[in-house]
Amino acid sequence: MGLKVRREEKGKTALFEWEEGVFFEVKYLSRQRRKELARRATTTIFVKHQRREDFDADKLGEMLLKEAIVGWKGLKYKHLLSGLCEPDIKIEADPEEEIPYDEETKEDLIKLRTLTFENFIIYALDTLEEMREEKLKNLKSTSGGSKVQAGSQRSK
Repeated sequence: MGLKVRREEKGKTALFEWEEGVFFEVKYLSRQRRKELARRATTTIFVKHQRREDFDADKLGEMLLKEAIVGWKGLKYKHLLSGLCEPDIKIEADPEEEIPYDEETKEDLIKLRTLTFENFIIYALDTLEEMREEKLKNLKSTSGGSKVQAGSQRSK
């Protein structure tokens, strides 16, 4: 299981390799959006007239995966038992049969997910955030450098 970014489309999605030949297309979620989802996974309860925040990590994981996964390639039924899903599931299909992507199948996969798979997608989201920050940093340094040069030329 390696995290290899295969391609990037308009800075919005990238393919991340789960294992050889199995890729998940993950959509970039901004920090603000991720915080918003975390707030939605938090409920306020009152215990003995004291306010307490109750955070549901499972609910957050489900919401993140539901929003972040926008496709996959090369996923076969045999891969479900390689850490994607809980090992006690029973597969009645041909293990070599490819699983087509659709929203219903994605929701089933998310319900049966392992923590390892959830962490893989969260790491992919973090990688997309880092790629975005690096791109912005490079753009700022490129545009910042040209402004300095233009300013220095005017003063001559």
